[in-house]
Amino acid sequence: MLWLVKRNYRARHIEQTVRQKKLTDLDVPAIGDESVSPAFFEWLGMISIGGVLESHDTDGEYLSSYSCPVPSTRADCLYLQIRGFLTRKRMERIFKLHQEFYAAERAKIGADLWFAADAQGFADSPVSWGLNEHSFYVDGDNSYTVVSAGDKLFTRKSWSSNSMPKIKQ
Repeated sequence: MLWLVKRNYRARHIEQTVRQKKLTDLDVPAIGDESVSPAFFEWLGMISIGGVLESHDTDGEYLSSYSCPVPSTRADCLYLQIRGFLTRKRMERIFKLHQEFYAAERAKIGADLWFAADAQGFADSPVSWGLNEHSFYVDGDNSYTVVSAGDKLFTRKSWSSNSMPKIKQ
């Protein structure tokens, strides 16, 4: 915010909000050795929106029922959401803290643990992949997800077009 104010832009401070929830005895997808499936990221999305996940033991009663991708295991899951503007350095620090925490937990309980960090952009964001600029009425809600499983890191990024207007008149 200070950087913007020094350059005569109007800016206001918005507090970051933190929300956490613990999900217990949940079907959790396993992570492959070489890649993470698209179904894994879909499962993460279901967790983040609070979707209802069916157990593999039951058939979904509704067309909209969703179950965890296989292979999977039963485990507890901790979901943490931070809303607000986070700098790259802050994201790196959060990621490093997660790595340290999960390395200690892996050593303590001896189980395969993984964590995922997802960052969502916003429309008309001033930053983009590949240092491309966004313009007025051009979508810029880029996102990326980093998954850490042991000594493996998987990254998935998505970006919207920075050359096609989202609103056509």
